[in-house]
Amino acid sequence: MLFNLLPLLEKEYSNYIIENVYYSIREIAESINLKKGIKTENHIETIKLLEGSLTKKQTLFLDEIRQVRNKIKYEGKKQNMEYAKKTLEFLKEIYPILTEIINKN
Repeated sequence: MLFNLLPLLEKEYSNYIIENVYYSIREIAESINLKKGIKTENHIETIKLLEGSLTKKQTLFLDEIRQVRNKIKYEGKKQNMEYAKKTLEFLKEIYPILTEIINKN
């Protein structure tokens, strides 16, 4: 599974990891919303609809990942591997929550 790859990650891939973690969560959130019949207009709305299922700390970190992803995408900022690992650990933490939401709806 992806989470087992953590020790093998290289620094030059940190931006890709962060972006892909964010996109993975966003796509899952969008599928949850669509299953509920909700169509959102942007990333912020899509992610905001997860607030009731995540803790405040998780919601804030997810928004932080969104902001970091924007800096990577639009400003060309480079992120370090420690932050990339932190985002992967976060995905590992919330994946069961997201899976449970999908299975309930």
